[in-house]
Amino acid sequence: MLESVELDGLIVATPTPTHAGIVSDALEHGVPVLVEKPLTIDLAEARVLRDQVVRFDGFVMIDHIHLFSPAYRALKQQVKATEGPFEITGRAGNIGPFRDDTPALWDWGPHDLAMCIDLTGEVPSRVTATETSSTVVDVDGHDADGKLIEIDLKFPGGTNAHLVVGNIMHPKTRLFEVKNSYKRIIYDDMKSEKLCVEQDGRSQMIVTPTDKPLDILVAEFADEIVGGKRGRASLDLGIRVVEVLDACQRSVATHAPIELSGLDQVEI
Repeated sequence: MLESVELDGLIVATPTPTHAGIVSDALEHGVPVLVEKPLTIDLAEARVLRDQVVRFDGFVMIDHIHLFSPAYRALKQQVKATEGPFEITGRAGNIGPFRDDTPALWDWGPHDLAMCIDLTGEVPSRVTATETSSTVVDVDGHDADGKLIEIDLKFPGGTNAHLVVGNIMHPKTRLFEVKNSYKRIIYDDMKSEKLCVEQDGRSQMIVTPTDKPLDILVAEFADEIVGGKRGRASLDLGIRVVEVLDACQRSVATHAPIELSGLDQVEI
């Protein structure tokens, strides 16, 4: 397809292990790419793709879909106007999906990690992750792993985050809260009114546009192509998310915190 059709851009919504190969081929053919999260589940692959983007002057966006939610973007504006550091809590999961090629951590973790890094403009300096629940689920006659993972992040600027993600959570949940000593900002993607601010004993719902995040994402991808831009913020964030997920995976395996202080900080 890449060799026989002139493409303006390519949207990759395929099983995660295939992402790196498809994105690499597209970059070699000069085709801009929008790829489903996570960019890859292999940190070395992610870094090779970064080098390819530089070498071919390519363009890659990552579908961290909640970053394109009007409610999340309104939350980000509230956070910018609020004094930190913050305490962030997130809870995200459902019953499923159960994929042989993508563990629950990599299915559910990218969104909350992307929001944390996007909000703070920092890579966490320490990551601690623990499997708090694990079970075997019968899916169409074969066994699949069900897990809940708790993740604690410490950021250089003083913000801390506690996240719970997994594929054995009922009911489906997508809750993300940011608070300091006097203000609490709540993003609940399961509600029709998704953003609430609590301050001075009062609770206020914030009205946000109802545009679908996927529509916004695809429109912004098209705008980048039409404008001939080669911004790398989305790719940089996607690679940072893979780095932190890799650290979470190692922390689960070793039952110990992982230090990430050697990573460059992200420019948001």
